[in-house]
Amino acid sequence: MATSTPSGVYFITTEETSTPSYFITTVTSTPTVFYTIPNVIPVTTTFTPAPTCQSPYLTMLSSPGYQIWFAEPVPVPATTASACYPSEWIEYYSSRGTSSIVPVVSPLICPQGWEAVESWSSSYIACCPSSYQLHNPDVLVDNTRSAYGGTCYSDLSSGQTLTVTGYDTASVTATFTWVASVTNAQVYAHPIDGYQEILATQTSSSSHIATSTPVATSSVSESPSPIPSPHPALSGGAIAGLVIASVLGAVFLGVGAALLYWRRRKALNNGQIETLPHDQVPPYYSERPDNAPDMLQVQHKRASSNVAELPGDQQVHELGSARVIAELPENYSHISNSDKGHSDLSGSTQV
Repeated sequence: MATSTPSGVYFITTEETSTPSYFITTVTSTPTVFYTIPNVIPVTTTFTPAPTCQSPYLTMLSSPGYQIWFAEPVPVPATTASACYPSEWIEYYSSRGTSSIVPVVSPLICPQGWEAVESWSSSYIACCPSSYQLHNPDVLVDNTRSAYGGTCYSDLSSGQTLTVTGYDTASVTATFTWVASVTNAQVYAHPIDGYQEILATQTSSSSHIATSTPVATSSVSESPSPIPSPHPALSGGAIAGLVIASVLGAVFLGVGAALLYWRRRKALNNGQIETLPHDQVPPYYSERPDNAPDMLQVQHKRASSNVAELPGDQQVHELGSARVIAELPENYSHISNSDKGHSDLSGSTQV
């Protein structure tokens, strides 16, 4: 995996891994080549490769392991498969010397004969030649580019024949027919990854690449992540809309409360408010009539109460005619208040 020193210098070498073969970067010593690359490059039109690239154009590199690659972009130094890739992409790929360090593409349109084999969130996609699959890197290199450092691959059947152009470390050697002798043979290709939507462009950054060993796949360095645009503040129109909505809400609440109060008052005036049952009405106190005794009459109001009178056959009792009413004795002159007794109806005095 590409790492950086405190000065931001990248050192690249390669080492072979398991099938499907791809390469990872390790740290070495002194860099030999210096390049400046942008963070984002655009591919805004559908690129049409030359007919020789769609045959397909297969290359076999002597290092590492005489593997077969679909149109290796830079098979040897000073040789570029420029007819097979968008110029915006191949320009920065080839400028990396023998490495495959490329910036993110945004916007990205897959070339003719290629297709988006996988997509992620935020419109990120990876393009591979048609009928190829994508092997993502075993170790994530850039958390904004999941396919960066991955490899496209296509399985071959045993006995399948291919027309291949061979290279040594310096130049082309020959074009020949190659026959697959095993069932797990594969052809590889470099994915083109990027975003279908346009990302904000950042300033350029410097990367320093060692060029000692030819590389046949997307060896990688860390790619700066795009800085998201800040969220804009609310516009004047949005603020005005919020104020109007708040005022209308308050008006609607006031109208609703007034309507409820009006309906309540109307129901009271029309006698539509339900009264309590007669046996649950609390007592009320009437005013004392002018000719009533000096006492407070307590009455109970009942909606359906009847006024009851005494039974008609009840008799009125008077004093007996034989009872004698006692009078004061003839010799009574004066009884003081202290000696005053109480007379009953029989004429006797009780002290």
